[in-house]
Amino acid sequence: MSQAPFQRLIDAARIGALGHSSGGTTALALGGAVFDSRAMQQYCASAAACQDKGCAYARHAPPRSLPRPAAPRAYRDERVKAVVALDPALGPGYDARALSMVSVPVHVVGAVQNDFLPFVHHAGRFARLIPGASLTQLTQGEGHFIFLDECDADLEAHGVPLCRDRAGVHRARVHAHLKVIIQRFFDTHLRAP
Repeated sequence: MSQAPFQRLIDAARIGALGHSSGGTTALALGGAVFDSRAMQQYCASAAACQDKGCAYARHAPPRSLPRPAAPRAYRDERVKAVVALDPALGPGYDARALSMVSVPVHVVGAVQNDFLPFVHHAGRFARLIPGASLTQLTQGEGHFIFLDECDADLEAHGVPLCRDRAGVHRARVHAHLKVIIQRFFDTHLRAP
């Protein structure tokens, strides 16, 4: 932050973090959440994870490319004062104690009829276990990739389209709705002194 261009542009007392999927989890880590890779691996090996496409990344990776489970480590960044996590991934890798370490206001947004990460194990889990977290549930058939920009590419992640939403779901409307909620959250928690 001491580099001249950023020093003039950023109010270091009012920094928020926002991310989607693994980026949402990264934002939560900056807010104090401590990840346990062993817990995540145990979940992905369980029957509870059979519909969890997030676990497919590890299932399809060559065994030698997978990192060994590491001891939990904190990545808290004291400059981050509030966090918004959009359909955050890796929920089972955090227990109640690990999430109680989050020391900043958090708002979680989750797609309840998720086509990639089961809501109950990811966004719902974070919202339930982070003390004081607020939650916006998307309940009109939105999927995990609703948070991406509107696009028309024929791309998929583990069989789930990145650009095509379910019938009746309008990405631009969802974005407009969430923009108001997210801006209000950051305005409230990053208000100038």
